Amino acid sequence: MFEESEIAVLWDAAGDRGFHLPCQKTPDTLPEIADVSLGDAVLLMARRGGYLNRKNEVPPDHQVVWNGYFRLSMGTQTLERSIRQDDLSARKKRLVQ
Repeated sequence: MFEESEIAVLWDAAGDRGFHLPCQKTPDTLPEIADVSLGDAVLLMARRGGYLNRKNEVPPDHQVVWNGYFRLSMGTQTLERSIRQDDLSARKKRLVQ
């Protein structure tokens, strides 16, 4: 359901904020993409939208998930554009030499 670039953006944001998920073997290591369940990815997306995931808190509503999805899509677009820019500048350098 999520692209690899989206999972990368979610894990980067999770690492910056110190989030941990059950699929992580240790808090310092990133799990393999195949180990990330849909529920884990949606939880991380809701956390990007403002969900705090406290012990007695109700599950995130559609507005929180939508805000998280919006932030995720912006981060993914930024990541993909920077990769394309790096590829383009590398090609230009090869042409000049």
